[in-house]
Order: sequence, then structure tokens, then C-alpha cells
Amino acid sequence: MQGLEYRDMALQLFSTAAKVEEARAITLYQEIEQLLQRAIDANPTDFIAFFNLGWIKKNIYGDLGNAATYFEKASLLSFELEPWYSVYCHYHLCLALLAQRKFDETLVVCSDATSISSGNEDMDSFKFHEAKALIGKGEFTKGLKILGTLVKGSPKPILICYRIESFALNHEFRR
Repeated sequence: MQGLEYRDMALQLFSTAAKVEEARAITLYQEIEQLLQRAIDANPTDFIAFFNLGWIKKNIYGDLGNAATYFEKASLLSFELEPWYSVYCHYHLCLALLAQRKFDETLVVCSDATSISSGNEDMDSFKFHEAKALIGKGEFTKGLKILGTLVKGSPKPILICYRIESFALNHEFRR
């Protein structure tokens, strides 16, 4: 089999894993991981396989360090061919870094992402992450100023981010 076939098989198993009991799902995620790794072995530039490995590491195993590594690799590999996918990878990289309390790294990723972002909603989500990182670093005034600008411009993006990530109650900022 070629790399693309391994990746396609892995992606098909994702929907099955979401529908079965936990014990079976874990086995399926391990199989998905192996298929994605085979896809990467066959094609080391398969940014979709890297992204999905990052997703598994973050969301299934809680391995934020390796997830961030995979998201970063996917972002770098997709930048030339699919800039929108690179932005998507940056978004997930921000989430993984914020959850690890790596606020300075998050700020760098947000800056990089906004330079390649194509739309206001992308910009708003990265500004939101930037605000979270600044607040996490203790730079409350800067973070709140960004949040204020987001809400003033249009409350919809900030409300979406708030709903998705429960900003005010998020455990990563409790001291």
C-alpha cells in the first residue's frame, strides 16, 4: 500500500471509533495511529497525517507535547500547498500550547498565524488566543484590551470562542 491509502484507511476508522464503546475505541485509535505513521513513513510530507496524529495525541491521550510537535510539523508542511490548512494547524497548535501554559510560544504562533490568515474570523480566533496567552502571563491589561477590541468590533467571534473554550472558567488560568 502507498501512504495515501494508509491515511485514507485511518481517516475512515475515525468515524467508527467515535461510535463504539471506549475499550474498542482505544484499540481503533491505536490502529489509526499505526496507519498514520505508515502514511508518514511512505510520504514524509503528508501534513494531513501529521495533523491527525496531533489530534489523537491531544484529544485521546492528552499528550500535549507530542500533539504540539505534530501540529507544528503539519503547519510547516502545509504552508506552501494549502495555507488555509496551515492556519488550521496553527489554531490547534495554539490550543495545545495554551493547555501546557506555554504562553510565550503561543504568542509566537498567533503572530505567525495572523501573517498567513485569510479572513477576519481567523484573525479573531488568534487574537483571542493571544489575549488568553497574555492573561496567562499576567499581562492582564494587554489581554483585556485585545478582548475589548474583539467585542467592540463584533461580539459574535468572541462569543463563539467563549462558548467553545469556556474562557472565564478554563482551568488553565486558575492559580
